[in-house]
Amino acid sequence: MIARRPPASATVALAAGVEASAVEACEAPAVAGSRSSLTVAYRVQRAAPRRSSRVTVLPYDDPAMIEAVADWLRVEEACFVAWWTWVAGDQGRDANGVWRVPPLVEPTSEAIRRFDVSDDGRTLPAFQRPWLDWPDVGSATLSDDRMRALWAQLRDVLTHHVGPKAGVVFELPADPFQRLDVRRRLLTDGRTLAPSSFRPFLRAFSHLDEARPRVAG
Repeated sequence: MIARRPPASATVALAAGVEASAVEACEAPAVAGSRSSLTVAYRVQRAAPRRSSRVTVLPYDDPAMIEAVADWLRVEEACFVAWWTWVAGDQGRDANGVWRVPPLVEPTSEAIRRFDVSDDGRTLPAFQRPWLDWPDVGSATLSDDRMRALWAQLRDVLTHHVGPKAGVVFELPADPFQRLDVRRRLLTDGRTLAPSSFRPFLRAFSHLDEARPRVAG
């Protein structure tokens, strides 16, 4: 079994270029017998009006997994840049001209980027994106009809704006209730859906879920 060794928050802070006090680990405890998370997550607090960040880091020192995750994070970066570009454009406003999501005040290259975390002799890929303080759809109180309407809206955005700009073709189920992994990756404020990761929509990286080792009992 591959040893799972998350880097310390201070190490992540050094790689992200922030004070150690700005970084907080934000991951639920693993359940024995289940598959481990592919990455570990950290929240980086930033002063308003900049958004706080979510940083994900691979906690496995395994060359094959590092290479596969680095490939995935390159695509993830392109998708998030495309999504936040849509947010800031004319299509990012609703029929009343109100932003569906407040756009970034900093350049996307600062808010969305890949870097390496050096920890105890290991070099691990990491990815930073803006933090959205929204619950996932499983925790939100949306009716089924409302959920399907918001999903149809997001499918249109991913198909016509994000996918072409990022150079990918997404696999998007007609009904978001068909797949648990999709629902877990959808955040909502009740008005808009936002992906927390694009991996569930990309067949090329589906094998990464099977590569995760199980948590020791």
